[in-house]
Amino acid sequence: MRFALDDDEKLETGVHCILFVASVVACRLQLADSSVSSYSFCFSCFWALSVCLPAHQLYPLRVRVLNVDTSDAVWVTVAYIPIVRKMKEPGATNRARKRRCGLLQRVLFLVFRSAVSASNTGAEVQWGERKLKLFARILLYICDLPEEKAVLCLKGGKCAFPCSMCDVPVHHAGSVEALISKSRNALVLVRRQLEAAGHRRWQRDAQRRLHLEASSSAHSEVPMLAAMGGLTSPPFLMYKMVGFDALHVRVLVYLKPWRAVLYWTTNLHAVWWRLTQGRPFF
Repeated sequence: MRFALDDDEKLETGVHCILFVASVVACRLQLADSSVSSYSFCFSCFWALSVCLPAHQLYPLRVRVLNVDTSDAVWVTVAYIPIVRKMKEPGATNRARKRRCGLLQRVLFLVFRSAVSASNTGAEVQWGERKLKLFARILLYICDLPEEKAVLCLKGGKCAFPCSMCDVPVHHAGSVEALISKSRNALVLVRRQLEAAGHRRWQRDAQRRLHLEASSSAHSEVPMLAAMGGLTSPPFLMYKMVGFDALHVRVLVYLKPWRAVLYWTTNLHAVWWRLTQGRPFF
């Protein structure tokens, strides 16, 4: 899945559907003046609204589909997400971020609602002469850091727990103590997001909501991927499926020798702990 914003695919909408709406309104109105036709009324409404309302810009949501028979990969545009800009209001930055987060999760649900259903109840697939019932699972999600934070509804930038996969504090990030940090608990974190989203929706217990956001470095929104089977249910792959893209992998290749030298020479107890727990070193 990839979020792209290309100049040739940028769409503008908002005024193109007004003609249809105005025509429906004109058909339902009983005009007192018989000399004014419904067509002229529709044109007047379309001209007035197109002048007053600005157009919206959309960016496409693409999914890479791989054909298992021919091994051909095709990028398919499945949805267009509106670009939400800041308005002139108190707390414009925070309000715009909440609108973008809520809109993104709703669009993702509309696009992948059938996949969510298939991950929990299964889908029948014809395989040769047999009919199998398969359950969809997400095993790997390749993305960059901003996309990962947006899809999982996690805070980015300056926060207490910047890592999306473990609970290392920000003052220990990049240090030796980060090697023995625990992985994020998908079930506990989603429950906190559900509680915080309820507090924000019904405008209650603001202090509790802020505490939940700060303790997990997550927004008061529920990620759509939490409904997928296998992410917040066994084997709990919600924060274990994310992988870096090719650019980040190249950067990590140059940093690994220096990290290895520091790792083996200064933190032997962490080496023994990871060997006994069966956890990877990097």
